[in-house]
Amino acid sequence: MKEPTPRRLRKYVAKCLQLKSYLRSPGDGRPQGRIPAAALLWALLMGGLLRRAAFAAIEALVRSRARHALEVSQSFGDDALGYFTERLDPAVTRRAAVTALRQAKRHKAFDDCRFIGLALDGTSAGRSREKVCDLCRPYRNKKKEILGYHHKLVMLSVVGTGLTLPLDVEPYGPGDSGTTPVGGSCAGPSATSVAVLPIMWSPTGTSPPPPFCTTPGIWDSSPSPG
Repeated sequence: MKEPTPRRLRKYVAKCLQLKSYLRSPGDGRPQGRIPAAALLWALLMGGLLRRAAFAAIEALVRSRARHALEVSQSFGDDALGYFTERLDPAVTRRAAVTALRQAKRHKAFDDCRFIGLALDGTSAGRSREKVCDLCRPYRNKKKEILGYHHKLVMLSVVGTGLTLPLDVEPYGPGDSGTTPVGGSCAGPSATSVAVLPIMWSPTGTSPPPPFCTTPGIWDSSPSPG
């Protein structure tokens, strides 16, 4: 088996996951973008894969000699990434995530899985000293003093497959919290809790809840249709 490289990964994403059009046109909302959206998107993906997701870290990568090996067509600064991501249409990325999930099923990625579930997992992103938008939430110290602001998010992922398959992410809106019902269940008492909703049952429909179901009281004991 050949070793994985950014070039082979790009070919796999484009061909096997059927995301060639997304890599080329990810929903760029810039009126006159000088840097190709494809280069910015691929740099973001490479940064996430290498766990260098901060914009400053991605800038360091694309300004280094590693840029050509990473298959990023040109260098740019972290401000270009900020301008680009602020204007991306999220609907395009959501459709791409669904396409990748369907292709994974088509390629039998779930065939050896006894259970499949959807996990709602809370997290946070970004940080600023001042509130800059309606989605900014304060974070506090032990004395309840506001130290700054960030965004609270809830992510929907497919679990129980041995793969990490994020499906969608939504910010907490005004009045939302970790105990607000989401799709009939709760994301949990805090932003780091996980709720698992079954979407596929064992063939007999009589097996106990799978081990990845960490929130009691949400398991539906009836098998799913089909």
